[in-house]
Amino acid sequence: MISISSVQIHPKVLDEIKKRWLAKQFDKAVRYILSGHQTQTHLKLRHPKWDGIWYFRINRQFRAICTVSGSVLYVDMLDNHQ
Repeated sequence: MISISSVQIHPKVLDEIKKRWLAKQFDKAVRYILSGHQTQTHLKLRHPKWDGIWYFRINRQFRAICTVSGSVLYVDMLDNHQ
């Protein structure tokens, strides 16, 4: 699996997380990713894979869309998975 050493979050995503009361769940998902337990958050590469867009699960309803550069995960947006 991919090795992540840090997570960078876009300011608009932080506002969206606070607005939807997802801070605690998001922090827990990020801790899992940083500790190497990507399977807990379902960190996966989206199709088409050559785009290089990743996503991980925050809760049942929301996913974080992100990109990876080296060992840094850049969270670009939230997605309502419903």
